[in-house]
Amino acid sequence: MAVAPFASRVPYETWITPRASRPSFASLGDAEVREVADLLRDVVAAIRYGAGDPDYNLVIHSAPAGEESKPFFVWHLRVLPRIVTPAGFELGSGMSINCVAPEAAAIRLRETLARVPAH
Repeated sequence: MAVAPFASRVPYETWITPRASRPSFASLGDAEVREVADLLRDVVAAIRYGAGDPDYNLVIHSAPAGEESKPFFVWHLRVLPRIVTPAGFELGSGMSINCVAPEAAAIRLRETLARVPAH
C-alpha cells in the first residue's frame, strides 16, 4: 500500500509498505516485486503530474542483516520529492518543516492519479 506518513519530512513524501508485517525487502517473491513496481510507478506518476515533476530520492528501508526473520521491523520504500531546500532552521535544528500537510498531499496525489494518462 502507499501512504502519506503523518509527520512526513518533505511535501508529497510517500511510503510504500506491505499490508502484512514483512521485515525484509529481500524476502519478496517475483509476483510481489511486480506489485511493488506497479505501485511505485503509480506513485511516481502521481508525484510527477501532481507536484510539478520534481526530482526525488527513493530509499529502501529493510531489516538489518541477520535480523530478517524478526518481526520488529516492516520494510518500506520512501519516495522523497526534492521540492524544498533545507535552510537555516532545518539545518540548525535537525527538524523538518513541511509546507504541505500529509492529508492534503494524499488527497492531491489520489486525485492526480485518477487523471494520469495510462502507462
